[in-house]
Amino acid sequence: MPRATAILLNDTTHRYHWGCTATSLGLKSLIAERYDLIDTIPIQTTYTLARPPNSLEQFHDPAFFKLHAAENAELYRRIEQADCVFVNGEGTIHDLLRAAVNLMYMAFAARRYLDKPVYVVNHSVYPQSVHAAEAAGAEAFYRGVYAAFDYIAIRETLSKEIVDRLGLAAALSFDCLPLTVGRLVAELPEKKRTLAIAGSALFLPVALPTLVTFVNKMKRVGYAPLVVSGAQAAPAGDEARFVAALRTQETQDWTFFEAGTLEDWMSAIGSAALLVSGRFHHSLTAFSLRTPFVMLNSNTPKMSALATMLGVPEPLRYDDPNLGPMLEHRADHALSHDFGRTVFRDDRVHSFREMARKNLPPD
Repeated sequence: MPRATAILLNDTTHRYHWGCTATSLGLKSLIAERYDLIDTIPIQTTYTLARPPNSLEQFHDPAFFKLHAAENAELYRRIEQADCVFVNGEGTIHDLLRAAVNLMYMAFAARRYLDKPVYVVNHSVYPQSVHAAEAAGAEAFYRGVYAAFDYIAIRETLSKEIVDRLGLAAALSFDCLPLTVGRLVAELPEKKRTLAIAGSALFLPVALPTLVTFVNKMKRVGYAPLVVSGAQAAPAGDEARFVAALRTQETQDWTFFEAGTLEDWMSAIGSAALLVSGRFHHSLTAFSLRTPFVMLNSNTPKMSALATMLGVPEPLRYDDPNLGPMLEHRADHALSHDFGRTVFRDDRVHSFREMARKNLPPD
């Protein structure tokens, strides 16, 4: 009996940074265990969707879809070819930003107007993470859209609590990045005396002098600074700005490493003595490769949720007036024997890989 065919929306394999590549590859390999994955739609389409909707009413308006589909004919032709639709939500779906609304509409249209089963997976969801006054309207919007989907898999606990509060059925899964790490890394890299540094979607320039002072203190006690960046294509603008900003500081003897392959990127993090980063996938890679890490905040509460799940302290805020002393304290804690003994237990790493498999809908 032939297997069902699937298409994946919002594929991030070729965009932003290597962590996005790793999670998309993990999801695609997981889908391929059960389905024939015949096509993927890149995240660029999410951002450039023609005639995007501007209200929940337009989601439910067949006349609007007819006009919209005419201007996105190739997209919906490709969706029509598949038996079902997977949506790689990652960190795209938050607030009422254009990319979030566009992705939800593509998924909603596939279900409502093309009658395809739709599975929204591998993601966080934050209807409102910025303006409290807009919370009620945003939650109503999300509730009205998400109710149409056949399966929802949430990658962290805070998002799961939000979806539960909205009265929507969803599975608690996990991000698919550890599946890629497990497939590509046969043995853990040997640790070096390097301090890996990476940015965040919410890096604030006010923190730059403090971060540089901290790293240079670590350098004086024997840790070689290594600024880790790189992407398969279309690197994140915020990452480029972060690296450029660091180069204006007292970092002339730091190593700036732009990874050319996913394996090189994972090796840089996996061989480091410590990672300091505000990126979700960088921190998760460090966890998967048993590299001690200190977390900083990002553009949604996803880092806080990840910290809770991994059993590590709440992410530090870039605008914390005590950031310098806190970085030093957290680094000491992360490098302690107690951190490694409790955080990196083999059974915990394995359990998160098993949770990532819940991004497949039930048989």
